[in-house]
Amino acid sequence: MNKNKAVKIIAFMFILAFVFLIGGNLYIRSQENKAIQAHNHENYQQSIAYYESIMRFKEDPQYIANIAYNHYLLGNYTEANNMISKVIDEIEDRLEASYLYALSYRALGDKNKAVEILNDILIEDATYARGWQLLAEIELARENYYEAINAFRKVANLRPNAGEIYLALARAYKLDGQIEAEIATYEEMLIRGATVFGKTKEESMYIAEYNLGVSLFKLGEIADARDVFLSASQKISANADTWYYLASCAALLDIEGQMYYALQKAIDLDSEYLELVVKDSDFSRFFNTKRFDEFISKYK
Repeated sequence: MNKNKAVKIIAFMFILAFVFLIGGNLYIRSQENKAIQAHNHENYQQSIAYYESIMRFKEDPQYIANIAYNHYLLGNYTEANNMISKVIDEIEDRLEASYLYALSYRALGDKNKAVEILNDILIEDATYARGWQLLAEIELARENYYEAINAFRKVANLRPNAGEIYLALARAYKLDGQIEAEIATYEEMLIRGATVFGKTKEESMYIAEYNLGVSLFKLGEIADARDVFLSASQKISANADTWYYLASCAALLDIEGQMYYALQKAIDLDSEYLELVVKDSDFSRFFNTKRFDEFISKYK
């Protein structure tokens, strides 16, 4: 009897432990899903709470890293930095952890430390595009244009369809005074059909054409700028600035009909251009002419 009773007790304890194990795993899985959902809905504080509840039952460096990322997104940069520093060597995806570490240092204003971490990341994996992008952004902010351009170019090679990278690269060239390289970058974006994150293909191509047109205009390539602004206006017609640039190009090229058509479009969209055009030297050859005066007077 005693032997049978002992066997039953052991069996019962085994079953109970199994139930607790299954129940605990189900609880952990449930809390993990809730934490992810809260994070995806930008409820970062709630996501932290779910991860902390899991850690009462299961210690995992990845949970600490996830909590650190939520703190980073909440603007708690010191907390994020301290937490990720304690587990960075224990996490399976060390590159992502190191990336977050670099992000937190940048946010804390220690750009040198952030660059040091990123250089280590990129030595380990030269194809890590996010690392190159963050490095480029930091170097651009530090006005190290050569380094920024090199890093942005690395990202463009790794992500050739990311339109925002071409825009950032073009801006770096512009700040470095390399206007022709800036223009070539916009042209490359158009050739590749690269799409800006969060924008449609048509919107992305418009952005590239508009910026290309502005750069050509400032470089004095007026005929080419006119062609680009004309194409841009056909993609998105509700931007007054595009029409005004087109009107300026037409005026400088003495294409009077197109000038008035584009001016009308610009003024109809934004009446402030009416005050601007009567003072703009691009249109000076038409000042005091009958057609120009009649055009302006109809808006008075």
